Amino acid sequence: MKQLLLLHGALGAQSQFDVLKKKLGTVYECHSLDFYGHGSSSFSDSFGIEAFAAQVLKYVDQFQLKGCDVFGYSMGGYVALFTEYGHPGTFGKIMTLGTKFNWTPESSEREAAFLIPDTMREKAPKYVETLEKLHGDKWLQLCEKTAEMMRYLGAMPLITDITLGAVQIPVRVGIGDGDKMVTVEETMKAFRSLQQGSFLVMPTTPHPLDQVNMDRLAYKIEKYLES
Repeated sequence: MKQLLLLHGALGAQSQFDVLKKKLGTVYECHSLDFYGHGSSSFSDSFGIEAFAAQVLKYVDQFQLKGCDVFGYSMGGYVALFTEYGHPGTFGKIMTLGTKFNWTPESSEREAAFLIPDTMREKAPKYVETLEKLHGDKWLQLCEKTAEMMRYLGAMPLITDITLGAVQIPVRVGIGDGDKMVTVEETMKAFRSLQQGSFLVMPTTPHPLDQVNMDRLAYKIEKYLES
């Protein structure tokens, strides 16, 4: 059975893939992990894309997954691409959904501004409840560190046209047509930079993973990875 690694997004957790794992479980042996500070994972000395990529490499080595396929949602796709760029051959194929590529000082500040706890409690109380459920009391520190990470990416993006162009394996970048955080244009630009890139738009699909149709997503993942 083929191996598939699932990587969650910022402020997410591997538990969000439970339904997807069941739908793909007859075809793939599905693996996942909680990035540092997320879900059941404690914070480490380092936090950010580089630290998460190192965590992925350790996981791949521990479970002998070199050459596995990977699906990365949002930040998970960014981590997957950065990992493959730095360590070619780690993965077989990569598929992303809702991964933001256009990090600038302006866009990062916009996203980070939403992660102020008082603002979140006022404007998105249900989302705060979700974060508390996923991360427990860590959610406050997680928001703070995620905002710092976003500002860092805005000042010094780790994924650029050059890094994307150096990735040699097949990559499909996906975007939901209802995504309010990521644009079709930046996803298309990323696709054009890839050596073996392909592009997917999922209809009636917003950014939040819990609002994505899992039957459709499982179908798209399976069809791409089997192609």
